[in-house]
Amino acid sequence: MAVLIVGQAERMRMPVIYASREFVDVGGLMTYSVNYPDLYRRAAGLVDKIFKGVRPGDLPVEQADQARASGQPQDGAGDRSRTAAMLLARAKR
Repeated sequence: MAVLIVGQAERMRMPVIYASREFVDVGGLMTYSVNYPDLYRRAAGLVDKIFKGVRPGDLPVEQADQARASGQPQDGAGDRSRTAAMLLARAKR
């Protein structure tokens, strides 16, 4: 499915920022999303607390506070690489 979506965006010459690294792996411009490994660690900590007897209703509501940006490597593709580099630089601020 990612290949079809990335292919259509390329045919339309539309720069797209995707929500999953899977799209960049098949040729998408870049991705900006939450840091999933961090979310999994936090979820494991909450499950651990529940197993130790804390009631789920007593656990705090948490929101993702880390994001991850990644893009295509510099490959001499011209505008596409410059656009990805520019967007990544802004995302890291």
